[in-house]
Amino acid sequence: MCNIYMEEEGTLAREEDGLKPEAYDLYFKGFVRKDSLAGFGVAICRQEDDTLLFRMKGSIHDSAITVLEAELTALKRGLTEAVSLGMTHILICCDHYQIYNLVTGRCAPEQENTALLMDDVQRIRQQLTSSIPVLMTENQVKFAYKLALETLVSETSIRMPPHNTRCSGSMRCCKVSCHSNLSCNDCESEDEAAAMTSSSLFSFSSRYPIITCRVSPPTSPSVVTSLPLPSSSSSDSLACSLKCPHFQSCSGCTQEFNLHRPAVVDEASGFFKRYGVEDFTFDSCRLWGWRCRAKLAVRGTSDNALIGLYQEGTHTVVDIPECKSHHPNINAAIELLREGIKVFDVVPFDEDQGTGDLRYVQMAVTTHSTNLRAPERYKNGKVQVSLVWNSRNERSHNADKLQALSSYLWRKGGPNSKFHLIHSVWANFQTSTNNIIFGNRWRHLLGERDFWEHVGGIDISLDPSSFGQANTRAFDSLLWKLHKYVPGGSSVADLYAGAGVIGLSLATSRKCRQEQRLFTSVNKEARLSFEKTIQRLPNSLNCSISWHHADASVNPLSWIIGSDVVVVDPPRRGLDASLRQMLESVPSIEKRMRSSSQSSNSNTKEEKRPWILRAKELSIQAGNKLTPEENNTLPQRLIYISCGWESFKEDCKSLLSSRAWELEKAHGFNFFPGTDSIEVLAVFKRRVAIKKKKKSGIKKVGIKKVRAKSQDSY
Repeated sequence: MCNIYMEEEGTLAREEDGLKPEAYDLYFKGFVRKDSLAGFGVAICRQEDDTLLFRMKGSIHDSAITVLEAELTALKRGLTEAVSLGMTHILICCDHYQIYNLVTGRCAPEQENTALLMDDVQRIRQQLTSSIPVLMTENQVKFAYKLALETLVSETSIRMPPHNTRCSGSMRCCKVSCHSNLSCNDCESEDEAAAMTSSSLFSFSSRYPIITCRVSPPTSPSVVTSLPLPSSSSSDSLACSLKCPHFQSCSGCTQEFNLHRPAVVDEASGFFKRYGVEDFTFDSCRLWGWRCRAKLAVRGTSDNALIGLYQEGTHTVVDIPECKSHHPNINAAIELLREGIKVFDVVPFDEDQGTGDLRYVQMAVTTHSTNLRAPERYKNGKVQVSLVWNSRNERSHNADKLQALSSYLWRKGGPNSKFHLIHSVWANFQTSTNNIIFGNRWRHLLGERDFWEHVGGIDISLDPSSFGQANTRAFDSLLWKLHKYVPGGSSVADLYAGAGVIGLSLATSRKCRQEQRLFTSVNKEARLSFEKTIQRLPNSLNCSISWHHADASVNPLSWIIGSDVVVVDPPRRGLDASLRQMLESVPSIEKRMRSSSQSSNSNTKEEKRPWILRAKELSIQAGNKLTPEENNTLPQRLIYISCGWESFKEDCKSLLSSRAWELEKAHGFNFFPGTDSIEVLAVFKRRVAIKKKKKSGIKKVGIKKVRAKSQDSY
């Protein structure tokens, strides 16, 4: 079943199944003109017959970008799209010798921007089973160059060559499907190839219809920026369609087509453009099999258990055995659980009566296994199963069924089974009549106790009670993007921190040194995860780290004072009002602090605020024990990570209207394909106040006197 699911989503079949995996050519091209305009083109072709299946063009909004950086930007985008489409075997076609040497590791990047881009490239390559760089001639990558050039000279749609059309001469051209309409006149001549400064071209399997993507936001309403709904004559949007049998009955997904570009992306692009951000980007991420964490209700009968989500607006559970969002191994674990429920007559929960044994189940996939090669880790992820049992503890009357069910899962899916699927089995005990899923009592039953994942350059530990991102790959992409906006040597305050994943990822990034980091979390359960995570941080870490169990909305100034950068990752409702109001008042607070520091003596006051004292009692210190220095500076940069678009818009407009902050950068991430929602990474910087020159009153008086005198003379 697992293999069928993966094949259905276009993921390459495993070689051990006896099927030869399909290979693809990735062509890419970055282009920089003399007037500093930059663009890129990407194409993917099936290696077997050069069928062109995907192409993309986009502009690069960076007046200081180099040709090498443009090339790497194109390569990064091409690899990202290949991974999101489920491809695992890629030939990276390079016509730029320096790119070839960088990708093969024969030379190291010299510039910081180049090094950051190469970090992204190598990270994405780890998600592929194979990605082999080859050096090609410029003539073989002209089509990708054409796409890059079109971005700079036209906002019209990309045109494609007709089916079975080949170009004459030494240039390699792509054979494409019948939906194409580009003639060979679009292929450049030998002389035009000499003007190229970077390259790429590629091919895909017939399972993938041709896709056209635009990276940059539309410049006029007439430009088509999203794929049309499917029709008998168009297969474009089908390439990024959900294709899920549970759609409409299940409340999980609301968007069936164009998974790579939710409708809200156009709204977000326009919103940020109105506030001065012209280069908003959106990362489509993995489109199917992305969910690595799922909480599912269990209802029905032991013979016909329904394991899934509620129908919209009801408490009727929809069984979703073939969910296309789930990591394939979550679906496999659900089927194993269904078998166990039937074998041991485990009674699903009845909400009306409050009876039954099993209320909910949480499935969490860890893709971090050092025993496997990096490209194989995701598809071989192990599932942590948490059974929410309808009893007070493990000594209740139905405890024997819990023990039998957990042993069955471990026997059939543990390390000694034919297919190692289960990481561990936990039990949570809940008897409440409200809609809260988990109770306060947890028990580890079988398997590994510690659950590890690798994101943002660090190993993180997550207990089943800890909050964890459902889309770990998209979260990893966001963290690497975040690193670029934290200056070296910064002191960082990470609010709404949970287990401190964001802050710890920043602490280990090579851009940050000797900074003092502060994490605050209202979740006391996150403490244990934080303690385990810091044990795996590198010994060379040269900074001081502190974590506090505290509510950042209570006197928020005390948590950000002395910080250069504040990172906020609030829940869907957005920032707490007290924190937002404090951020809006930063300039006036800073002014008062400067004046008070000049008038006050140097004696250190004893800390008496109770919320600070309580937080210190529950704090954890790690890293270097740096001598604390009195620092009353306030942050110059605010990084806002949002999962709630509507609340973010209100917070953003409020922050900007205060004239304390201005918006510098914004990026979107497709954390939940199949829904009309995006994750936003927005970077704000302190607004520089321009002092107005005072006009001299003497001159004005003088002018009036002169005018009066001249009138008297008449």
